[in-house]
Amino acid sequence: MIYGCELTRIRILKALEKNSKLESLIKKFAPFLPIILRTKQHFKRPLVSEFLFNYIIDNRAKFDWFLFKMAKKSLNDVRNHENYRNIDKNKFAKDLELLIRSHIFKEFEEKLREVGCQ
Repeated sequence: MIYGCELTRIRILKALEKNSKLESLIKKFAPFLPIILRTKQHFKRPLVSEFLFNYIIDNRAKFDWFLFKMAKKSLNDVRNHENYRNIDKNKFAKDLELLIRSHIFKEFEEKLREVGCQ
């Protein structure tokens, strides 16, 4: 179950990133990050967490120092958690690529562009 949810969420996050909407979405929900980390909810979606934390780290100039530091520490925690270690990353990458190229996902991306992802 985690695997399928991770595939779907990562595809959506990549589409948001491609449409330059991910930064504003992260900033909107950043105040909730301490709660997510304290309750360890980020371990339930380890690859989504990894993707988001990497995005924050890679784009550190766009985010405040505190968010960057939390992302950096939390990325380490996620990568050491058993939920993360139990996922075959190579298989995941292949499945993700296949699903991103699917006709249905291309339609989703087109709709996302049409509505402007408000």
